[in-house]
Amino acid sequence: MIDLTNELPKLDNLAQQHKNNSLLFKFSFNGLKIKCIFFSQPQTFMIGITDKNVAWQSEISNDMLSEKIPYEAYQTISRFLKIGGQYSNKAFFEKLKQHLNLINENAYSPDNKDINQLIKNCKTADKKYDSEGERPFFDHWRRTKPSFNSLNKIQRYFGKEIKDYCYKQKITAVWSDTPKKDSLIFVKSKDNIIGSMPANFSTKGY
Repeated sequence: MIDLTNELPKLDNLAQQHKNNSLLFKFSFNGLKIKCIFFSQPQTFMIGITDKNVAWQSEISNDMLSEKIPYEAYQTISRFLKIGGQYSNKAFFEKLKQHLNLINENAYSPDNKDINQLIKNCKTADKKYDSEGERPFFDHWRRTKPSFNSLNKIQRYFGKEIKDYCYKQKITAVWSDTPKKDSLIFVKSKDNIIGSMPANFSTKGY
């Protein structure tokens, strides 16, 4: 886990000045061309390797960034992660952290096409990372108790608050292999997201 305690306040402030409360930025790591979008609402990074057609999501919990990389993405970039004879994800994420301190008011605002392209590249057959990894696009909500794996995926897209709400209210997410009308609803405010859920669910006590 990478500690982003010092970086997050600035990132959140900048992202909230841009469309979808998000920031698009690019950097390089050992020859890899990285395209990254930070989403303030769910507190998530969507990370893509632009010339390799792979991407994944790294969620933030308690100001700590996950270093998990799905199998296919790791296999594609593993040789670039070898430093001093050792393979390590940490060096990659530390470089991302360093780049965050270079982002300023001139950062890009990603459009829907940018976001959907990265989501498309998040497809994975790695069941340990995502049991429904072949369906990376959000489709709709369903009234049923979410599984442990479903809660993990909800957090990656919607953030910890929405994950906790889904757990308490017994709501799960249904996913699709293609973009849908509501695929980008995860960039909306918490109230808008909850408002899209099945009717008759009380927010009392949340």
